[in-house]
Amino acid sequence: MIDERGSYARRSRITTRTVDLGGTHLNLDPDDTDTPRAQVAVWYFVAATFVFAAPALLGADAAPWWRITSIVVGFVLIVAGGVQLGREMTQRRDAGAPRSSSGPPDTH
Repeated sequence: MIDERGSYARRSRITTRTVDLGGTHLNLDPDDTDTPRAQVAVWYFVAATFVFAAPALLGADAAPWWRITSIVVGFVLIVAGGVQLGREMTQRRDAGAPRSSSGPPDTH
């Protein structure tokens, strides 16, 4: 950044910490609550899909222990994704709630 004197001014603090990825808004500031957080739960469900499909993708004649293991790991990922989804939904609900809960909202 160039100041009035034509010299480069140093910025002591980064003021913007967000990135625009073609319509997707990525928040890099953990203290900023105005922008939505990244969704992690969906990746648990995507991983579970691939784990469930792994025996069929890697060979139709997979050993029974491999099929059972993939089913168990897939269900564990689904449960973990459900727990994470609950956390994300709670955070979104709490972020949208009014800051003070001392009474009904003011409707002037």
